[in-house]
Amino acid sequence: MVQQLDSTPETSTDVSTQLRDPYIIKAAQYIYQKCYEIYPKKAEQTQGVAIDRETYRGQLIFQDNPILLPWESFIPSEQLHSEALSEPSST
Repeated sequence: MVQQLDSTPETSTDVSTQLRDPYIIKAAQYIYQKCYEIYPKKAEQTQGVAIDRETYRGQLIFQDNPILLPWESFIPSEQLHSEALSEPSST
């Protein structure tokens, strides 16, 4: 689980909103998908994807407790899988 250093209500709201940002989730899914195509066994071991909220660049995270930069969001693998499964029914 990711711990926040600043626990002000505004920061908590901003973080939860950013995690639901469809562009961030799509970018994380794209990164995960590309890794899975090349290294399927390695991709299955990921804990999630860390995404830069401004550039949408990201990297796979393999540790349980990732340390993020202030401008990054962490998308857990479970959310990537659940979003991928619910995506076809919403279109």
